[in-house]
Amino acid sequence: MRIAAIDLGTNQFHLLVAEQTAEGKLNILAKENRFVRLGEGGINDALIVSDAIERALGAMHDFQAIIRQHECQKVGAVATSAVRNAKNGKMLINRIAEATGIQVEVIDGNREAELIYEGIRATIPIYELSLIADIGGGSVEFVICNAEKMLWKASFEIGAQRLFYRFHTIDPIPAENVVALNQYLSRTLQPLTEAIEQYHPTTIIGSSGSFSTLYKLYAGLEGIGYEKNRPEYELPVEGYYRVHKQLLLKNRIERSEMPGMRPERKDMIVTASCIVYFLVRLLHSEKIRVVSASLREGLLASLANE
Repeated sequence: MRIAAIDLGTNQFHLLVAEQTAEGKLNILAKENRFVRLGEGGINDALIVSDAIERALGAMHDFQAIIRQHECQKVGAVATSAVRNAKNGKMLINRIAEATGIQVEVIDGNREAELIYEGIRATIPIYELSLIADIGGGSVEFVICNAEKMLWKASFEIGAQRLFYRFHTIDPIPAENVVALNQYLSRTLQPLTEAIEQYHPTTIIGSSGSFSTLYKLYAGLEGIGYEKNRPEYELPVEGYYRVHKQLLLKNRIERSEMPGMRPERKDMIVTASCIVYFLVRLLHSEKIRVVSASLREGLLASLANE
């Protein structure tokens, strides 16, 4: 059986196509992503603007063609923060269904966290009590877990794009805005702080997106070769600190010229890195496990098990 899983994220849409063998193994046949920037221009007003709607429809048409090419028998699609909070989110879901026939489920933050955990657990071994963090454009998910189960999970609507519009109003980001952002994180993420004090996770596992970009910037800064398609990379905290400092000092043009920077991430990576900085200091970690897997892998595994 061939299965397609689609993650309609706030920044990117992702597609995974896999063939499930008789033994239950999933062999990936296609992996695609599109920078849709669904939250651009309206995320903090709970609105998906018309340009973003057209980009979303274009991406879903592309995905539909790939799904048909691979003759998938099962298709699952989920939408997250930007859609679930937008006043016109239902309208977008209806337009996608009319244009492509793909039915999109809007999921809450708890379900999002569960799928992220399942995607990571299916991809890498979890050796010790860990904090999984996934920094999206609209929301941020956290899971405290071991290899067997989740002990605590939460979702916060403080994604990198939301923080960008609120705090990165001048470029480079002013020092006083960084202080204000950190204070905001301290207040908003108090439940996370309490959970860390209760469970004492020792390792940060950074899921996809922003964490992958930070690793690529570290590799570029250190002159380390970047091996594409590896499931996991180790980002030393001292190396991360050097990247973070550069991000705070550089303007938009200078950030875009950093080796390893994808053009689509040159804006939101600053506020995303501020979240990572907050987490690293909270856990006193020496390294970050950067993992390519995320919600899309968890959705694929969930569909395969239905």
